[in-house]
Amino acid sequence: DYVKEVEPRKLVEGAIKGMLSSLDPHSGYLDPDFYKELQVQTSGEFGGLGIEITVREGVLVVVAPMAGSPAEKAGIRAGDFIIKIDGKFTKDFSLIDAVKKLRGPRGSEVSISVQRDNIKDLIDFVLIRDNIVVESVTTRYLGDGYGYVRVNQFMERSTDDVKKSLRILAADSQRGELRGLIL
Repeated sequence: DYVKEVEPRKLVEGAIKGMLSSLDPHSGYLDPDFYKELQVQTSGEFGGLGIEITVREGVLVVVAPMAGSPAEKAGIRAGDFIIKIDGKFTKDFSLIDAVKKLRGPRGSEVSISVQRDNIKDLIDFVLIRDNIVVESVTTRYLGDGYGYVRVNQFMERSTDDVKKSLRILAADSQRGELRGLIL
């Protein structure tokens, strides 16, 4: 018994979260919404604005816009605070809530208002969502038989992307093989 009615599902989820968090720092419970979002992220393709966001002290913050994305083209910058999405204040939005509002079908419109350092008023943007493809791996041939491979984000295709990158780097080398690799 508790002083007010508590939804049984909430109690069960809380118990599961507690059990898993006590195992190790890498174990945790994924509620259905978070799990669905994780599946979208690991597929590497979705309709949206192409910005990486986080929540800092209850405020949505742009970590970085993706190169060539609608957000970058519109002038969204790393460090911008997203104050409103479609006219609704984002204070205390969860990250999942914000992502749900920012993502959507290609060609659909979303408006956001951001606060930027050293600018008094909010800056309003109206953005058209596009198909965002996240590059799992970045590759660069450094010369003299050396290559650079960076895994930007682990996704379903990351293993295949790394293998492909290694083949490309080896082909770029004069000998057809790599002498060294920075991973």
